[in-house]
Amino acid sequence: MSKKTENANCVSDYLSLFREMSYPFLFSRECVQALDAVEKVYGSTLSHQVIFEVHLNDDSRTTDFSFCVDEPDGGPVHDRWLEFDYETYAGPDSLIPCVFLDASALGDPEGSEYFCGTALPGLTGAEKAGIIVPALKNLCSCPEIKGGLFQVGSMDSRKPSDSVRIYTNDLDSEQVISVLEFMNWPGDSNKLSAWLGEWSRFAAKGLFNLSFDLFSDRISEKIGIEFQPRTKLPKTMDTITDYLMEKGFCRQDKAESLCGWVRELPLGAPYIQNDVSHIKFTIEQGQPSVVKAYLRQSDELKLTNARWFRKPLQMNLELTTKCPLRCPQCYVHLNTGEELPLEEALYWLSEGKRAGVRHVNLSGGETLSYPYIIDLLRECKRLGLVSNIALSGAYVNRTFLKEIIDAGADLIFVSLNGSTEEINRKSRDGFKMAVYTLELLKEFNFPNTVINFVMQRSNADDIPSMISLAEQYGVQQLTILGFKPDSSYQLSAFPTAEQLTAAAKIIKQYKGPVVVDAEPCFSQLRSLVGKTFFINRNMGIFRGCGAGRDGISVNVHGKLTPCRHLDVPEDYRSIPEYWQNSPFLKELRSVEDNRSDPCKNCELCNSCLPCMAVGVKLHGEIRTGMEECPLGKDEKIKDTGKESEK
Repeated sequence: MSKKTENANCVSDYLSLFREMSYPFLFSRECVQALDAVEKVYGSTLSHQVIFEVHLNDDSRTTDFSFCVDEPDGGPVHDRWLEFDYETYAGPDSLIPCVFLDASALGDPEGSEYFCGTALPGLTGAEKAGIIVPALKNLCSCPEIKGGLFQVGSMDSRKPSDSVRIYTNDLDSEQVISVLEFMNWPGDSNKLSAWLGEWSRFAAKGLFNLSFDLFSDRISEKIGIEFQPRTKLPKTMDTITDYLMEKGFCRQDKAESLCGWVRELPLGAPYIQNDVSHIKFTIEQGQPSVVKAYLRQSDELKLTNARWFRKPLQMNLELTTKCPLRCPQCYVHLNTGEELPLEEALYWLSEGKRAGVRHVNLSGGETLSYPYIIDLLRECKRLGLVSNIALSGAYVNRTFLKEIIDAGADLIFVSLNGSTEEINRKSRDGFKMAVYTLELLKEFNFPNTVINFVMQRSNADDIPSMISLAEQYGVQQLTILGFKPDSSYQLSAFPTAEQLTAAAKIIKQYKGPVVVDAEPCFSQLRSLVGKTFFINRNMGIFRGCGAGRDGISVNVHGKLTPCRHLDVPEDYRSIPEYWQNSPFLKELRSVEDNRSDPCKNCELCNSCLPCMAVGVKLHGEIRTGMEECPLGKDEKIKDTGKESEK
């Protein structure tokens, strides 16, 4: 299994989300139920994307279903697609897929020899491969093909034939016609050229994929023309479907369903997001006949249009307000000395599991002062939840830390604000205890240690030394956190624009073994890191404040809040009900629509979503922007060592 595949989702994950969505004009109830046959055999198969192929210009409400599988050996053929026709998985016969091989290897001599001599015979059988290989090599000699193809497929599960299905790489309109003329296509090139000219305004970069059946002495008259939408944004699909309906290529109910599909909220755990991969026109006798859309679910898209997840990805449990330290930066009112009752903590873990939560952050106060911390770690493990525990180092000893690890802690976050005691004490207590904890974690070979470093004016220049310290103790990640209002609702220590710019440059230039990154809600720094010559890569749900967008919190009184820093409790006992119906969460998710200065006119406006707790704690209202932000006050954001787009 390739390392890439290890991080993929199961086919069952995609089909589970698919069943939650309702598109009766695209998929009949019988069709949805029939997919159980595919899941029964292939449900545990790992894939980065699946496709639901639907007809747009007829009454059909069935889908051909396909998914991509990475090849395990890392050879010239990188992946293959398995496609199941509706008639196959809904019928009584054996579940035999059409198979499409990655054919990029044809672009070099060694890869071509492997593909023609090993991969293709394994797909079609040696006899058929021997007949097709000369025609395939002839096709690859076409100047526009440049030796490589996107896919070569066997369609024999539909109807045995002496051909293979060819999908080219991206071609512009003129190249499509040139390839067809090179292969002596019997169709009408003039009519096709006119259609391509019409469709090019919708196609990404004006490019198309050409498909046809390749025989030993010819190609099929029937061909396919596919294009990816110019962007993945919903408004692009609105434009495409308006055109398709105008031309009679798509029914209105199906057009509305396509536009709904691309607006579905993504899942956070596992990560799955919808889009439309391609629009396909089948060309027969010079005219478009069948028109299809390839509806995709993928774990690799990370699209930018969604503002929150379909279900909360993470949940924080504020276990206690007790702590032996008195850190100058502390956000918690430690004088109350309260604890979340064990039965409440267990209830919310169970409720989180039911709601689809994946990550649980166990926090305080000082987390280790909570008397039932081991019980909660074991319960997280039992429920299959990823447990993250935050430590200052207080109460840590060899035996207790080993017990925490053995109980199932998945990630351990150690809070440290300086590489020396002098720097650390300006904002935190417990330097020696934190370093001792790092020493023990290294000794135990714990693989998932993270340092939480709250960046402030007093320690911003210490980031290079913090990276060195993280390397010294074998830390997996150094997370740079944004300074929040302290328990007195003060924000005077927020870094300067110069310090933020310098930190972004350090992060972008560092190439060592430690992952160095800013937390999502430190959006000012993330947006500086994401800035490139043409675009800002700090996009999507994780671009900034995740309160009510990627997660929620349970406060020490057992009340649901958007996050631990935004303590606006509401009386819900159901996480799904809270996630879907809370008026306050809805307000949080729409703050971008009403920005105020200085964010409103900042050049980072579209890639930055500052911490919502700042507005609430300092001004008594939700707002973006953040009046105290030093970047919004600068006339021009300073260079951060950005690289140009290639």
